[in-house]
Amino acid sequence: MSQTNPSVYRLQVHLPYQNTIIFQQNTNLHNLINDEQNEKSLLTEYFKMNNNDPEAKNYLYRKFPQYYIWNKTTKKQELAATLEYTNQEGIT
Repeated sequence: MSQTNPSVYRLQVHLPYQNTIIFQQNTNLHNLINDEQNEKSLLTEYFKMNNNDPEAKNYLYRKFPQYYIWNKTTKKQELAATLEYTNQEGIT
């Protein structure tokens, strides 16, 4: 299984469209609000994975990080086993 450092981290819980967005002081707020990536969070993507991936339905939200890895850059969940296999083959 993949290693996460730290091994324990906080799972986000929020109402729809109430997720936290971190931005720089000089950020254009119009662009920030209209960027679809900012609508995504660990929680919203968890629900999408449960809707689209039959395997994901087997895991509660608190157990989800043991099987899926949150990619902060793309803001998507990725199956941990797939990432390990990819790394073993030398493909990044």
